[in-house]
Amino acid sequence: MFGRKSATAISLMSEIAAASREVLLRNARKGRLPHGILLSGPDLAQLEETALTLAGVILKSPEKPSGEISHPDLYHLRPAGRMRQISADDTRGLIKNLFQTAFGENGKVAIVHEADCFHQASSNIFLKTLEEPPDGTYIILISTRPYSLLATIRSRCLFFRLPGQEETTQESESEVWLEDFEAFLKSAGTPVQRSADLAPTLMQAYGLVVRFGEVLQNQVTMLKEKARDSVPEEDEAHKAWEKLMEIEARQKLLRTIAERCLAFARHSNNSAGQQVPLEPLRNTIQEIERANYLLQSNLQAGVAIEQILLTALRSWALHNR
Repeated sequence: MFGRKSATAISLMSEIAAASREVLLRNARKGRLPHGILLSGPDLAQLEETALTLAGVILKSPEKPSGEISHPDLYHLRPAGRMRQISADDTRGLIKNLFQTAFGENGKVAIVHEADCFHQASSNIFLKTLEEPPDGTYIILISTRPYSLLATIRSRCLFFRLPGQEETTQESESEVWLEDFEAFLKSAGTPVQRSADLAPTLMQAYGLVVRFGEVLQNQVTMLKEKARDSVPEEDEAHKAWEKLMEIEARQKLLRTIAERCLAFARHSNNSAGQQVPLEPLRNTIQEIERANYLLQSNLQAGVAIEQILLTALRSWALHNR
């Protein structure tokens, strides 16, 4: 009953996907992309099309009518063989090419197709290059199962999700969002030399905002599924039940976000034996509580999470000056 998506929901997801894609392309035209980008969604063909379009913008190489791009500085890494894995040898071959001098003036682009098919050894090999890529190199990972990637790989990429008509497991999507939220906190707490260096972190925040509404709706849907045997039949009672499910889902998600903030604050200084950074933690928790209150007054979920992220970014950045 609640698992099926209406035509309106599907249309909305298409609009979200188009908006995410346009944000990526606009920042690519302005030269504001981070070196690592993870494109995720249920539609592999859509992800590949977006990656090729993005590569074309970066390399200033127009697409052919077939959607393909022919450019000597564009490289592909794909799973192969009966096991459908990305091998260590193929990964080393890509890395070798990326460290060679570019043929053109616009850098190099690598597209990793079905990145969740990395073999364990190739994941570790690839991670080193993702951490310190050659100058002017952009690596675009495509995955319909981003939660299958190493968390360390995801945390070093700008995560952009392109929704589609089919969805992956709702619990996994929520967990991926929370892990990417932690990666955002880590970026926010990293000192920068120039304000321009904040661009990747701001894009991380935008990606989280775009996906938050869907994650929240997933939480509502899961609660409804669990409580479907107690759905009241009378109209007014059913409306009240729907509202209660929304409130419970929202409070549960915001509570989990607050817990992740606390865990991050504890972990960030444990290795150095320092105290938990109370000021940025307190500011962020207060903003979460404020958002929970305002959401009861019909504040849009996207606006609420945007304020939480901006508060976290400002607070942790000031703490690490």
